[in-house]
Amino acid sequence: MAGELLPRWQISAGYTFNENKLSGSGYGTQEGQAFTTISPKHLLKLWTTYALAGEGWLSRLTVGGGANAQSPAFNAGTACVVLNPPNPTTGISSCKTSVPYNYTQKSYAVLAARIDYKLDGNWNVSLNGDNVTDKRYYQNLGSSSGGNWYGTPRNYVLAIRGSF
Repeated sequence: MAGELLPRWQISAGYTFNENKLSGSGYGTQEGQAFTTISPKHLLKLWTTYALAGEGWLSRLTVGGGANAQSPAFNAGTACVVLNPPNPTTGISSCKTSVPYNYTQKSYAVLAARIDYKLDGNWNVSLNGDNVTDKRYYQNLGSSSGGNWYGTPRNYVLAIRGSF
């Protein structure tokens, strides 16, 4: 959803509900279990901006903020830690010893902020901050062999834009 709540106040919001299950005759005892658990069940994205009113420089200022939040996600399985010697015919190794793993990403929210100042009819300058609380989290949850990426740390971008 997106729109203007009040004059000068814009908002956009999105929500995703993800529930997936194995179904069909080929899954046996796994029937009804989650197909994938690395995607969060609940995902919320919210952003709002407000253009200040008043006289002088204050009327050129817009402030905003937002949040991306998600419920927990996890991945579990086994990882090979010792390989058998390669098969002399095929050259392919098989796993001799494996150990279980379980990675969990707890619920989290990442906050952002923005301030924009209109210099004149053609130019504006803005400062955008992402992950302003410097939350450490996994943006992507993979397995024991890879695919686990930390989310972007706190960062700021100063931009000058012109339109003609």
